[in-house]
Amino acid sequence: MGVIAQPGRGRPRSASTTGALLLVAAALCGGINGSITHALASAHVDPVRINQFRFLVAFTVFAAALRVHRPELWRVPRHARLTLLMCGLLVAYGTGLGYIVAIARLEVGVALALVYTSPILLLAWASISTRRRPRPAAALAVALAVAGCALVVRTAQVDRIDLLGVVAAFACALSFAGYVTLIGGLREVVPAGTIVFALFSVSALVLALWPPLWTFPVARLSLISWLELVGVMLFATLLPYSLIAAATLRLPGPQVGVMMTLEPVFATAIAWGTLGESLSALQLLGIALVLGGAALAHTRGVAAPRPAVSRG
Repeated sequence: MGVIAQPGRGRPRSASTTGALLLVAAALCGGINGSITHALASAHVDPVRINQFRFLVAFTVFAAALRVHRPELWRVPRHARLTLLMCGLLVAYGTGLGYIVAIARLEVGVALALVYTSPILLLAWASISTRRRPRPAAALAVALAVAGCALVVRTAQVDRIDLLGVVAAFACALSFAGYVTLIGGLREVVPAGTIVFALFSVSALVLALWPPLWTFPVARLSLISWLELVGVMLFATLLPYSLIAAATLRLPGPQVGVMMTLEPVFATAIAWGTLGESLSALQLLGIALVLGGAALAHTRGVAAPRPAVSRG
């Protein structure tokens, strides 16, 4: 993979650009997945089973591909195993199950608006861990991205809120922030392929144990549901986690969070093109705000908070 510089002024421009492009692709996958997951939930497919299927199949496909083309990436460094174990649990039950439960119990737009509060959490953690105030550009990028998400998904039009769905969405946001932060700590140490292999391994193992894999409702699923499950595996698991892991090794956590707010923008555009849904003026404004926040995060960077003013 080559050496990836630490975030900051010394970060190569090419690494930053590559990371941004990877995140755009991951956000596009998420935008496609939103409609597929919502369709599965509408068909009353258990969210736990959706999560179980997508990680087990993703692990099988990814592990087989590595074994054929890059078998050395199966070796997980000992010093990184605990971190990757924690990340795998966050992925399985936080960003994985939390996202699906939120989509199943809330309107897709509301779920996305709550999930993408993660940039605030990432920026807050970056400021706390470095004991420095965030750069004005960083705070502005996060504010634009989060405000844009709220407008795009039209949360003001919601008449009722499901408490479990809200909790699941915030759990997803918190898990994503923790996952990105932990993975960022492995920069220059573990290749992206090994990280994804470890995440999928842990997730597949714990999800195969509960609920028991042998009780999977194979006969009760229609052909359409099986195709949608494969779609969720591809666009919500195999592709985005691979892309995000590769991007996180090139970009700081807060920038990853802000760039991923492009997902609800893509989801809205896809629904507009495939379902004929119209965009309101507020949604168009929201798209502009999200794109502005993502562009600001990429061009100015949000990794290094501004040093605290010294007194005396």
